Amino acid sequence: MLKKTVIACVVPVVFAIALYGGSEALKGRPGFCVSCHLDGGTPLHAEKNRLFMQDPPVNLAGLHRNKLKEFGCTACHSGHSAEARLKVALEEMTNTFSYFFRKFEEPKKLDAAFMPDASCELCHKELPRKPNRFHGITAHQPKVKAPCMVCHVAHARGRADYYFIDDGKLLGACKKCHANIPGRFEFAK
Repeated sequence: MLKKTVIACVVPVVFAIALYGGSEALKGRPGFCVSCHLDGGTPLHAEKNRLFMQDPPVNLAGLHRNKLKEFGCTACHSGHSAEARLKVALEEMTNTFSYFFRKFEEPKKLDAAFMPDASCELCHKELPRKPNRFHGITAHQPKVKAPCMVCHVAHARGRADYYFIDDGKLLGACKKCHANIPGRFEFAK
């Protein structure tokens, strides 16, 4: 009886670990994240993938792919803590379930768990400290901690020479502390 109980408990755990390991291997393959199709045959994340693959790069994700070559979606979107990996896994399961029951669409917004600062900080431990720029202003360090994606956008078109910063998002972030910034303010590029 004890042997059957142990087997009944161990087999599902081994199966879950194998399933998780297999899904992790699949996610690392090029093209996996755009392999599902939405209504009308459009691949999932089609526009994000198109911009990601452009040469020369037109967005931050594409710039990383261009520089690193072995760079794929999971480099940033895999979760870099146990809590973040759990959130990603739950979202993936939910999306898979929704996909098979035909109630799936291109996500409009992703939770910060899918692009946390920990992803950026794996490579960007030291930020450029240019004088008169956010990271170089002593008053901002370490008191002001805005998530990287508040100012830098990964998948939208942008300018590499401006670090793919979205002026609208940046202005909103700055106004949280600097309420007197005029609405038509332009940042030096």
